[in-house]
Amino acid sequence: MSPTIPSTGRLGSLAKTIAEETNNDVLNKLFENYKTSLKGEELSNWVLKMLNNLEEMAGSEKTIKIIEQDGRKSCGKGFKNTVIRLMEKSDSIQDFVNNLQEHYKRSSFFEYVDDKTIIGGHNKCYMMIKSAKKPIDSLTFCHFCVGHGKEFYGAGLERPVDAEIIETVMTGGQTCKFKFKF
Repeated sequence: MSPTIPSTGRLGSLAKTIAEETNNDVLNKLFENYKTSLKGEELSNWVLKMLNNLEEMAGSEKTIKIIEQDGRKSCGKGFKNTVIRLMEKSDSIQDFVNNLQEHYKRSSFFEYVDDKTIIGGHNKCYMMIKSAKKPIDSLTFCHFCVGHGKEFYGAGLERPVDAEIIETVMTGGQTCKFKFKF
């Protein structure tokens, strides 16, 4: 019997990315114990275990690629239109950071480092594993926000962006904090 594989929402998007980057055997094995009734901490713990299994089956590099790619997909038109609009009304990178801070003040924080570097982050985890028991011992799963950030800043700045994880809530940090270079 084939497992139930979600086709909508964040988990559906992740399943699709896994299918694109691996094969149906890997996808079916990863989702063989999935139940649509999973919620909250139980779902987060299941997702964390599934991602650990993906890392064992596909390797760390491939898993990071999959998670980062899924993070990029999560940065939809609304985010991109907003960041483009904020950049267009900015006179400098520092002004852009100030505009980001004002717009996203309830959910995020931004720091100007220099004209080629921004620190950005959140005071809580937004990943599907956010309700899992903390801390976890791997940054692999935090690459979702790396991908989202690369897509977000790349759209606003109209150039490729590199990212570095500084700290994450899931690994015991006070915030999820990233350095974006462009």
